[in-house]
Amino acid sequence: MNPQVISEYTEDGVLNLELELSAEDVAQAFDESCDQLAEDFGMSSIDEVRTRMPDEDIARFATEYTLSKAANYAMHQLEITPAASPEIDFTDPIAADEGCTFTACIFPRPQLKLASTDPFDLSHARIPMPGVSQAAAAAGEDVAYISDEALLKIEIPKRLMGEFTTSLKERAYNEFAAEYERKLKKRGMSVQEYCKEMNMDEKQYGRLMTMESTKQLYLNLTLELFAEAFGYEASTEEVDALLEEMAPGNAARLRMLYKRHGDLYLIETQVLRRKAYEWIVETAY
Repeated sequence: MNPQVISEYTEDGVLNLELELSAEDVAQAFDESCDQLAEDFGMSSIDEVRTRMPDEDIARFATEYTLSKAANYAMHQLEITPAASPEIDFTDPIAADEGCTFTACIFPRPQLKLASTDPFDLSHARIPMPGVSQAAAAAGEDVAYISDEALLKIEIPKRLMGEFTTSLKERAYNEFAAEYERKLKKRGMSVQEYCKEMNMDEKQYGRLMTMESTKQLYLNLTLELFAEAFGYEASTEEVDALLEEMAPGNAARLRMLYKRHGDLYLIETQVLRRKAYEWIVETAY
């Protein structure tokens, strides 16, 4: 795939690209998306999928697949290190045999740096477990503290230095909330049912998503900077090991899907974060 950049402008840290795709690129990507749908449904062809899925839904899936892949390729061509996945602006499905133009919002990583790459000293950052008396902890009594793992997830982002745009935080929120909702659906639960179970209203749920998505964004980017500082790389073996962990016995197909979609960098980034986190855990004291 070879998307052409027609125009670009930056606003609030977001790179807005107007991209053009040839009819050949669109046709190839549509074929790939149909193959993926058939595999996902466990069927031999897209014609069989049509017995289970409306044509309009197939067209929307193919469109989203095609435009997302083009945005990823454009991002790589421009050598952009992303802080979030691209956001695609489209309303109606595109034609399978025609070229097209569309807008993609790219979220480059902000100018960030680490305050230090020294090992973490957890002895000065102990936090009592919820419900433990602060007075008792201050008096040196034998009280329970949160785990080192939970403490590190609080301490690691404190090393991050730099500013985040509102647009990036909003994108992180949308991605995190969508993923959280997908996890709830796997448990057979809606957001409304979850809120009822947790005795919270939708505003409280929104605040929870804001807090958690921001924490995850800061943690991820800090770990990526640690990985860069130490010169870590993601080997083929490490990528394959993570894919196998994600899909036991089906790592080869998963690699093919990520690579075909231009998303393999996401797995490589996860490997780098994990390596950085493992170093931090091993050296913390």
